[in-house]
Amino acid sequence: MTKISAKARHALPAIEFAFPAQRKEPLQNASFVRAHGGTAHVFAHNGYLTGINSSHLFGLGSDQPIGETDLKRAFCSLLKRMRGLWCSTGVPALQARMSLLTDFAADLRTLDTANFLYADSVVSQCSSDESELI
Repeated sequence: MTKISAKARHALPAIEFAFPAQRKEPLQNASFVRAHGGTAHVFAHNGYLTGINSSHLFGLGSDQPIGETDLKRAFCSLLKRMRGLWCSTGVPALQARMSLLTDFAADLRTLDTANFLYADSVVSQCSSDESELI
């Protein structure tokens, strides 16, 4: 991730940020889409994942975050879990993917309030900290 000083961050136009109001992170550091198993995987979340970096539930494997946000750590951890499903030929069964995502959502809820969206070019799923996978 490119490190920038507070002065340089302040000088950047708002359009350069993934979160313009917070001026939190330059867009060049965003990495929420990755090719995996022959398809694109897309991930986004809203909320806070306090403690994700120290939790044993969110290991990374070979997918390393590009940047330092909790979102990137969560996405790479999900990709690590997905790797086993997408290693075989063809698209994994929907039930297998839903089961994995349900477990992932339950693990996220142990950290804090967070909602997420996930798509794998075939199926889209979402989860809320208040409900089951939809």
